[in-house]
Amino acid sequence: MAQEKYRKTEKRPQSSAVKKTVSSEEKKRREAKRREEARIAAENRRRAKIARKKRRTRIFAISFALSLVFVVIYWAWVAFSILGRDAISEDALPLLVYTDGERKEDLRFEAEEVTFGDEVFLPVTVLEEYTAVSIFGDYDTRSFLIRQDGEYATFALNSPSVLVNGQKVSTKSSAFLKDDVLYIPVDFFTDKMSCFSYTHSSALAANVLTYLPQEGISFVFREMPASPTVDAATVPVIPTVPETPEAA
Repeated sequence: MAQEKYRKTEKRPQSSAVKKTVSSEEKKRREAKRREEARIAAENRRRAKIARKKRRTRIFAISFALSLVFVVIYWAWVAFSILGRDAISEDALPLLVYTDGERKEDLRFEAEEVTFGDEVFLPVTVLEEYTAVSIFGDYDTRSFLIRQDGEYATFALNSPSVLVNGQKVSTKSSAFLKDDVLYIPVDFFTDKMSCFSYTHSSALAANVLTYLPQEGISFVFREMPASPTVDAATVPVIPTVPETPEAA
């Protein structure tokens, strides 16, 4: 019993991890370290904030520059469009196409559709209103052939040179392609063909191209194989599609 009582009253040994007394120098060192870590953290936050601000500024500058470029391009396009309209607004007129003796117009083109610079051009497809034509060629020349009699004209693109039935002639302005359609000067219809007249109508406030059906669709220059001015090699060859043999 005495031994058991001794065990109950015996003090247990304290843990080996005895709390050490911290010296004032150690406290100062720890405080200095804490302050340094806080200073470094604050400096890192400040630098991160500056970096974010610089990124935002750079993004804003780029966005502003792009917006300015788009605005300049837009207003340049507007100015160019206005100047372009002003360049033809005083003298340019719509162009009406009539058949002689008919009161109803066959075709109508607004001024901006047929006026290029100071000249008037018409798409060669106008002829399809009056006769069957074949149009063919490449990016150097374009030709059209009147199917009913085989007469043809070949235009050197962006050049006033033309071959009419193999004979070299010229127009006042150069033919060109627009949306892959051949545009030719209006003087070709009146000077090189015998079936059109071109006048200005004050009553209609338009220029008028009149088709003369009594003359028939033809050129002023006829095919003359015996003439030395005719080069047979210049006669365009119309692409043909071989006929499909009928099933037996």
